[in-house]
Amino acid sequence: MPTPDQIKRILVIRFSSIGDIILTTPLLRCLRQQFPDAQIHFLTKVQFVDLIRHNPNINEVIGFDSKKEKNALSNLRKKLRENNYDWVIDLHQNLRSLYLKRGFFSTSYPKHTFKRWLITNLNQRNIYLSPIYERYFEAVQTFGIRNDNLGTEVFFQKENTEKIQLLFSEKGISPSQKILTICTGASAFTKRWFAERFAEVADHFAQKNYKIVFIGGKEDHETSEKIINMMQKGNESLNLAGKCSLLDSAAVLQQSEIVLTHDTGMMHLAQSQKCPVVAIFGATTRHFGFFPTPEKSIVVEKQLACRPCSFHGGAVCPRGHFDCMKTIEAREVIESLEKLVGKSKIV
Repeated sequence: MPTPDQIKRILVIRFSSIGDIILTTPLLRCLRQQFPDAQIHFLTKVQFVDLIRHNPNINEVIGFDSKKEKNALSNLRKKLRENNYDWVIDLHQNLRSLYLKRGFFSTSYPKHTFKRWLITNLNQRNIYLSPIYERYFEAVQTFGIRNDNLGTEVFFQKENTEKIQLLFSEKGISPSQKILTICTGASAFTKRWFAERFAEVADHFAQKNYKIVFIGGKEDHETSEKIINMMQKGNESLNLAGKCSLLDSAAVLQQSEIVLTHDTGMMHLAQSQKCPVVAIFGATTRHFGFFPTPEKSIVVEKQLACRPCSFHGGAVCPRGHFDCMKTIEAREVIESLEKLVGKSKIV
């Protein structure tokens, strides 16, 4: 094991996904504080490079694209060996990262795969995993690095802000108006709430002079449009789902007063912009450690014996009733959002 003085080149590995990568940013900040002169590189999939591209704590972001070339992984390993890293911090723990870090001094975090299996398959509800951003720090405890508890951060550029300001201006949204941003997407059906209830929430705040903005990926545009069509006439909204990059979305969130989302990467992106968040949780629970950080956040969920039914959510409810979402009424979500109205941004 190298001594701290010997650590000159560091590689951090986290391939995916949006939320997991954002949750590495407290570690990156604290790592930079401990090693101010080191070269710190970050390896992730090409589609997530922007999340780290402008992070001042990183010297270089390496984008991995398995589809670009036939021997992409072996070529990447060759490049990493040429970089001669003194320390590889594996925050992914999969076969790819195990292959890439072989031969380097490396540390990793506990995934607790077996405990996750016990929770979802044997109904072990007494098991709670610590938040993932805290577990990441177990990968760097060798050198005494501790969490500064200043939260996550995603950095974007002036052009992202200017693009959003132009889109807002074209829709008649002035800088002084309050914005409720809604993120309708989620990776699995059992993590998604109902369009008509989103519309009810949107109408409530539109009638209180909020501008309603929808963000997400291309796959979320149709759902957002469906919600807009369900809203009462005269309650205007702006559908930016599929029209914005991740950094554009961060710029939207920075200007939002409150955000409504599912258990998804957008929840973490909102928190990185210090925006108060209400998150609707269905199939998944806090047992796995992926809840939002507690500052200015509220989770709306139902305590059911069948939750959590899976780690990432599923295509259908295993019990056939989908009560985890059906029993969450619009009024509960409205009340939770109202509690965060007027709250200052997370400091």
